[in-house]
Amino acid sequence: MSREMKIFLAVIGVLVVGCLCACLVGFLLLRSAGSMISNAVVDDPAKVAEIASGMAEYDLPSGYKQVGMDFLGVYQAIFLAVDNETEQPIFMLARFNALGTINQEEFENQMKEVMQQQYSSAGVQWKVVGSMPVTIRGQEVTLTQSEGADSSGKTMRNLLGMFNGQNGPVLLMVMGSVDNWDQAMIDQFIASIR
Repeated sequence: MSREMKIFLAVIGVLVVGCLCACLVGFLLLRSAGSMISNAVVDDPAKVAEIASGMAEYDLPSGYKQVGMDFLGVYQAIFLAVDNETEQPIFMLARFNALGTINQEEFENQMKEVMQQQYSSAGVQWKVVGSMPVTIRGQEVTLTQSEGADSSGKTMRNLLGMFNGQNGPVLLMVMGSVDNWDQAMIDQFIASIR
């Protein structure tokens, strides 16, 4: 076997071993990332309350359960109807640690764009149809109301706004179908945020 052939085989061998090591490292990273994400999502009411305590206190709507997430500086409290068959609106409070230096209006506009992109891929094209002035924690807040039809033709509604929470800006989002939109319950929840 020639010297060049030996060098070529050695290089190929090193590349194969390198690829195998890279695959192993990638597999381990993906497995640990999945574990981190699944550990970040909690449904224990006490843990969700702890996550939400950095945002605001509130009264959970009747018939709703809480799910929380604490992952890489993103804190979310999500409120879902216990009875999934009723398709009641979903509520979300979210706080992002990196917001200290960000303009609140810019961030809200960025969140609207992200939501538009996220739900456009699911077939919903949001269109702003109005605004709703509310008071949250003694602050005047304007919630942007958007609507759009999903892929089955059902009209969806979304309220989105920001307020100053206990540890910085908090995003409030309410989303659900127009057919099951309970404005009185939504108003009661928003009024309970303190």
